[in-house]
Amino acid sequence: MRISKPHLAKVEQLIAIGNKLQAIRYLQNNVNMPLDEAIDSVESLDNEHGVNEKLKELNDQLMKQNKELAQKEKELQKSNDELVASQKEITQTKELITSINTNLSEGIYRSHAIGGLVYVNQSFVRMFGYDSVEEMLSVPSSELYADPKSRKGLTSSIQKDKYRSNQEVLYKRKDGSTFWGLNSYYLTKDDNGDAVFDGAIRDITEEKKIQRKILESQRLLESINTNLSEGIYRSYKKGGLIYVNKAFSKMFGYESPEEILAVKSINLYADPTSREEPIQTLIEDHSRSNEETLFKRKDGSTFWGLNTYRLTTDEDGNEIYDGAVRDITEQKIYQEKLNKLNAELLQRNEELAAQEKELEESNEALRSNSLSLVKTLEELSDRNFELDQLVYRTSHDLRSPLRSILGLVNLYKLEHEQASDDYILKIEDRILKMDEFIKSMLNYSRASRMGLQYERVNIKELIDDSIEGLEFLEGFQNMRINTKVTGELEKVVTDKLRLKIVLGNILSNAIKYRNPELKENKLDITIKVLKKSVKIIFEDNGIGISNEYLNKVFDMFYRATEQSDGSGLGMYIVKQSIERLDGKIDIESEFGAGTKITITLPIAEEKKPTD
Repeated sequence: MRISKPHLAKVEQLIAIGNKLQAIRYLQNNVNMPLDEAIDSVESLDNEHGVNEKLKELNDQLMKQNKELAQKEKELQKSNDELVASQKEITQTKELITSINTNLSEGIYRSHAIGGLVYVNQSFVRMFGYDSVEEMLSVPSSELYADPKSRKGLTSSIQKDKYRSNQEVLYKRKDGSTFWGLNSYYLTKDDNGDAVFDGAIRDITEEKKIQRKILESQRLLESINTNLSEGIYRSYKKGGLIYVNKAFSKMFGYESPEEILAVKSINLYADPTSREEPIQTLIEDHSRSNEETLFKRKDGSTFWGLNTYRLTTDEDGNEIYDGAVRDITEQKIYQEKLNKLNAELLQRNEELAAQEKELEESNEALRSNSLSLVKTLEELSDRNFELDQLVYRTSHDLRSPLRSILGLVNLYKLEHEQASDDYILKIEDRILKMDEFIKSMLNYSRASRMGLQYERVNIKELIDDSIEGLEFLEGFQNMRINTKVTGELEKVVTDKLRLKIVLGNILSNAIKYRNPELKENKLDITIKVLKKSVKIIFEDNGIGISNEYLNKVFDMFYRATEQSDGSGLGMYIVKQSIERLDGKIDIESEFGAGTKITITLPIAEEKKPTD
């Protein structure tokens, strides 16, 4: 640096009087010359003016001291700058720690290994539900654990490596509720040499709930992928499969998902172009639903699949297909059959339309005859009624002279007790048979033309009356008849007339078709009155009926045995009467052993007669 003449003169003056130090200071203060350069300039000027050696030596010492002083000043300034910076950093660190402890969501603490808490931040206080730091520090550490033993376990487990990270612990709040915390801490010593725990706790209760939900979702997804019948897949747009479920690999005939993942996607299509064609159309809407595609299995066979998929991107930005395939081969076969059937039905409908036209023409003819048919039916109904009246009147009128003839026969027998007239006996036998036939005809006419009339009926009394009326039958004296009743007889409501006809026919048959070879013939009658029905069971030890005839005994005019001398109408009338009462009759029999007849009748409500 050049020195102006006025300054140079001043410096030379100071050198001349031996005051080199002031000369240096002058250059520093007035010329703004750096210390090193100022020293060099003064030395140079001093040499030029021939300062004696001793003064030069002294000045050299001074210069050296000045240099050392200048260096110390630099070091002192640097130390001062570093001290200021350190103080500033400490202040900032304290502010940062205060801010962290105030705003940090994690609870920070220090606790004596044997003793209680010595420091907590505000988050710690809030986490445990206390009102202040001071209140928190007064609580024993063991009371903060849902299970106090868990703190002892944490204390003993840290002895080896002095550090624990992310241990899940169930803590207890002030109000007694619990929460899960993730505890990280280490064992150290304080200024007094006492063992302390420094650590942080993060409330992970919500995370635990989320993890549980995620786990449940994963299990659900795993169950769906395992049990779902549809094949689920993920495939790169340009590349191969990256995920399939078991149903997918099974559908394509592979042993496992791992085996099919090694196969190129395009090889799973019967026609490779069927995979490439949708790619362009996916650019617009990114999805396809229920596309029928012909796929190819491992063994080369094909099947129809209903393919639903969408185009998306993964985390790395790669375009991928996510989709599902459902095997619809059976549906396709069924659809083809259905289409064929529809075509046949269409043809058949056309034929039916032609037939319908013909039927319409026939219907016109039928309609023209309908009036005459209705008239004819009405006439037939009138004739049937008249015929029914004729049968009833004829049977009634025929019976009157028969009863008179029978009375005359009885008078003749009384007047000729000692005589034996075979002709009279034969006349009596034929008259009785004709009377029995006419009685059957009257019963049939009565049962068919009269409406139902419900009333309360004592079945036991009705049976006793019917038995009393059969005392004149041959073999009656050899019969032992027992009647057993269970239930309330007064509850039975039915048609008394029809029931009397039924009972009379069955009882007379039991007497007529007794087994004459037995010393004693028996008939057991059981009456069971149930809640909604009544059962009447007849069991005898008579001659019985062969199995081949059982299904014919209810036919009109049918006789099940050559021994029968009846009209053949009895059991027919029984069946018709029971069916009119909405009941049923069952018959079991063994030839030579006996017969069992079971009648079941509903218990009706008392009501008006029906036609």
